Amino acid sequence: MPLINDLNVDQMKVPLGFIKIPQLLLAIIAFSSRSGWEFSASFTCKDNTSYQFTARSFSITDQDYGPNFKTCAGASLGLVTFDHSTASSFFGFVSMVSIIFVLIMLFLYLFRWGAYAGDERIPKVDTVVTMALAVAWFLAAWSWWSATHSLGNITSPENLTEQFEKKKFCDFDDIKDCKLRTHQATASLTVSVLAGFASLILFASNIWYAYKETVWFRDRNTPAPPQQGP
Repeated sequence: MPLINDLNVDQMKVPLGFIKIPQLLLAIIAFSSRSGWEFSASFTCKDNTSYQFTARSFSITDQDYGPNFKTCAGASLGLVTFDHSTASSFFGFVSMVSIIFVLIMLFLYLFRWGAYAGDERIPKVDTVVTMALAVAWFLAAWSWWSATHSLGNITSPENLTEQFEKKKFCDFDDIKDCKLRTHQATASLTVSVLAGFASLILFASNIWYAYKETVWFRDRNTPAPPQQGP
C-alpha cells in the first residue's frame, strides 16, 4: 500500500513527534471523563410517598426536577440549581479541536514529513495553532476547574441536606425521619481537570519544538552578511 510505504517513524523519536502521543491521550481523557459524574437525592414522606431525582447534566433548573421530586406538601420545587454548561461545552470543544489537530499533525509527521519540512508554511501553522491551543487550554482548564469545584460544593451531601431543610421538603416533625439519601460522584470531573491542566503543560511545551522547525527560528540563527565598505 502506498500510504504504508510512506511511513516514517523517525519523527516519533524526537520531542516534536513524541509529545503528540500524550497530547492525544490526555485530550481524549479530558473529553470523555466529563460524562462520568452524577448526583442524586431521595426521601420518603409520612404517607410513604417517595421522591427521587438523579442528575448528570451541567445545567439544572427547578423545572428539570419535574413530577418526580416534590415537597411532601406537593409543591414542585428544585433542591439545588446551577448552570455550568458553558464551561463544559468550551472544555469539550477545546478537547475535540486538540484531538483533531494532533491527529492531523501525526499524519504529517508519519506519512508526509517531506511535505512538512519542505513547506515553510506548515511549520508556521503548526506553531501558531499550538500556541492558540495552549492559550485555549489555559482558559478551558481554569474555567472547568472553577465549574467542577462549584459543582462539588453545590451537590455535596452537606449542602443538599441544608437546602432540603431550608426549603421544607419534609413533613415529619423531625427531619431525620424523612431519611434523605444523597449520592455524589465527581471523581471523573477531577480526572478531566487534571487532564486539562496536563494538556496545557504539554501544548505550552510543544510551542518551542514546533517553533524550532520554522523559518523564523532558522533566520534568527543565520548570521547577517558582512557590510561592505564604501
